[in-house]
Amino acid sequence: MECLNFNEAKTISDVCGVITDNIDRVSFLQPENLNYHYSSLVMMDEDKQEKFMDFVHFVDVSYFLDSHTSLLRQKLFTILAGATYYCDFYDQISSYTNQELAILSKYSIIEPWDSYSEILMRFPQPVLSLIVEKTNNTYESDDLILWYDYYFNGEEDRDFLAHQLQAKDVDQFICESFIIMDRIAKEMGKI
Repeated sequence: MECLNFNEAKTISDVCGVITDNIDRVSFLQPENLNYHYSSLVMMDEDKQEKFMDFVHFVDVSYFLDSHTSLLRQKLFTILAGATYYCDFYDQISSYTNQELAILSKYSIIEPWDSYSEILMRFPQPVLSLIVEKTNNTYESDDLILWYDYYFNGEEDRDFLAHQLQAKDVDQFICESFIIMDRIAKEMGKI
């Protein structure tokens, strides 16, 4: 599989070109969601574009595991969802690090774009910061955000879960996330 690189992208137009050239890789997204995310990218205010390009390059490097492997879909999805956060929620995410926003964006892409305000409330910056502190790569952060999402039922859970994020070892979360994925798969099999 060929590598998808944004390292030569200097402008939003360049990013749009890379995405357009690889649209078949994101074609299973609902068309209205894909169109909304792409519109967010195209319509991004000029004053946000330079900072967003830093985000794009961060995602590009972070999701490149070695010279032969790249997380192509995740890279595209993360950039598209990130564009929507930049356009619609910039005041709320402007202080996020690129890594925090990448974790949030990657996890958000499976949800409809109109639920992103709820996702921001569910995963506030302090939670994302804890996940960043605990993890060394995108796989580990995926496991931790899955764990947090599975057990989060409301505001009353936030302090307890944040304490758990601080106290447990990342390997414990990885094991627990496998159990969670297994439970979800079994529940889906019953439907």
